Amino acid sequence: GECVRGVCLCRGDWVGPLCEHNLLQETQYLPFDEPATWPGRCEQGQWWLEGERAVQRHISRLNAPSRCTNHQVAVFSTRMHGLGAQLHYLTECLTTSVHMGKGMLVGGNHSRPIPCNRSSLLGAHELARELVACYIEPVNSCPTASLGEHSDDDGGEEEGGLDWSAPVQPLGNMSRYTGDDFQLLPKGSAFWWRAQVARILLRPRPVLETTLQLVKAALNFQGPVIAVHVRHGDACMHASISQFRPQCVEWPAYLERIYQMRDRYGVRKVFLATDDPDVAEAAAQVPDLEIMQLALDRSMFNADWFLEFRSELGLVDSQLVTESALLDLLLLSEGSYFVGTFASHLSRLAYELMVARLGYFAPYASVDYPWCFHMMHKGDVPGFGMVNC
Repeated sequence: GECVRGVCLCRGDWVGPLCEHNLLQETQYLPFDEPATWPGRCEQGQWWLEGERAVQRHISRLNAPSRCTNHQVAVFSTRMHGLGAQLHYLTECLTTSVHMGKGMLVGGNHSRPIPCNRSSLLGAHELARELVACYIEPVNSCPTASLGEHSDDDGGEEEGGLDWSAPVQPLGNMSRYTGDDFQLLPKGSAFWWRAQVARILLRPRPVLETTLQLVKAALNFQGPVIAVHVRHGDACMHASISQFRPQCVEWPAYLERIYQMRDRYGVRKVFLATDDPDVAEAAAQVPDLEIMQLALDRSMFNADWFLEFRSELGLVDSQLVTESALLDLLLLSEGSYFVGTFASHLSRLAYELMVARLGYFAPYASVDYPWCFHMMHKGDVPGFGMVNC
């Protein structure tokens, strides 16, 4: 770390009052002092805010081009992912576009318009486009009305338009980027950068934001909350056939970590996001915690087949799957403490958004991986070897 006016500003992915905790090595961070009231928080928060503003200004400038052409805007290909991985994939695209000095747009099947209603949403390969069309504010100011209208016989760029015929892939090493260019002091934090771009990407459209506020009011979601994400469903099937995915961890292990946080920080209110109906039922019976969760029929998640495949084939309600996952993610991000599985994109994304909102590292506990960032390439995860995170 670096001492500034008596406060440690931590280098790399080290956190804590004395920069003693390594995010990439340790599965939990439970400081004895409450981070929200730690005396050095203001100095760390000021450094965080200055870098955040610099990132926002730069990305806003790149995504308000004078002309919507391929010289100023990069069009990225879409991929088959679930919600958490899809949003993390978009952070890779946005990071690549920053390095290219261009704005970012998402390609895909632009011959298909996306009306935002239950009968037409597909998820899967189309999820990235559906998110931008229906749920989150677009990053780029270029109009989407021309998507799919390109018709040059040679596939080239029309005057004043974009060529959508050859979308690019994000660069494989973008996961390692640490945002040094946007911080007055060189901190080199992969987490800090990922948290910034995730927050820029995930800005709810008015309808989603209104729904979120109504759900919060119905749940009485206020005050300090322990946000808990239990990912089972098709993730357990994936683990059973994988050489490297960790096995699903049962509910009692999560509950043990919740009690640790309750005893240390005096918090009894919990928001639970889970795809497992048995976990939801067991949590509702816990007597000494106030556990909130969405009223949702979770039986749709019970299958030995990836949810995104079932969504694309119309075997589940894609709109319900997407909207419930988005609400879970946004509610998790509004907690003050986190318990989850960092082997899951949604867990990592929720914690990244939480920290970006708070401006400091909230206490957390992961039942498997430490925090990791390399979805586009294999990297070492302590205790699990070389994996795609």
